[in-house]
Amino acid sequence: MTSLRIQNDDVVDLPPSCKLVYLVLQEDGAVTLSELIDKTTLPNRTVRRAISRLVDRDLVERRPFVGDARQELFELVD
Repeated sequence: MTSLRIQNDDVVDLPPSCKLVYLVLQEDGAVTLSELIDKTTLPNRTVRRAISRLVDRDLVERRPFVGDARQELFELVD
């Protein structure tokens, strides 16, 4: 069993929901909002709020999803 560790000190003071979303992105790379909701089992609103906080801190970026123009991909900033 592997231990999950957040590899960014800028995430330490964020709420647990932001940390969970960050961990999923760290492990899985670019994912859609619906994938984040499925993987975290958090409510839609909570995931959206977490993503907004991470984007505001320049930790996550939004990109268009080529497979479906109605969705966005979220990915950690390098």
